[in-house]
Amino acid sequence: MKNPALKVLLTAAVLIPVAVYAQPRPGNPTTATVITKAEIDKISATEQSQRVRDENAKVVDIGDGWSMELGIIHRASTRNAPPAPAAGTGNAKAAAQTIPCGEQMSDRPADAIPGAITNDNQTEGYLIVSGGGTAFIDGRVVNGRHSTANPDGGPNGPGCGGLAVGLTQSRVEGR
Repeated sequence: MKNPALKVLLTAAVLIPVAVYAQPRPGNPTTATVITKAEIDKISATEQSQRVRDENAKVVDIGDGWSMELGIIHRASTRNAPPAPAAGTGNAKAAAQTIPCGEQMSDRPADAIPGAITNDNQTEGYLIVSGGGTAFIDGRVVNGRHSTANPDGGPNGPGCGGLAVGLTQSRVEGR
């Protein structure tokens, strides 16, 4: 290209949309969020007497209808698991979830693992303070059912639950 004016025009045509898109949109966060040890300890103290408990410490609107949530998740030791529930005492709420979500397949994939959960318009962060386990990350949900539990975006909802396929397993340990 020998015409300098054409070069300037083409450069501007590329850079102006990039600069406009990079600007913060109204409603997107522009400040940091701090969660103190005292806040985490306060929630954690209420969870110790229970086998399973999830409670959000902070929910931050990150724009475009999404939120970032830091939840305090407590799981009692699995070394001495509680007895299995009696037959016929299944979770009626789970049985009522009939709206399909995720990828629907007639044949169960060989690598499918039950218990996958995705959250609608929500991303999560984890800090493991004690113990450890296996984190199941990424992948996709197959033959899921949509749940409207916690419609305000509380722990584990609303979202899709089903079989996990194509995930990455990662061993995680507390500090």
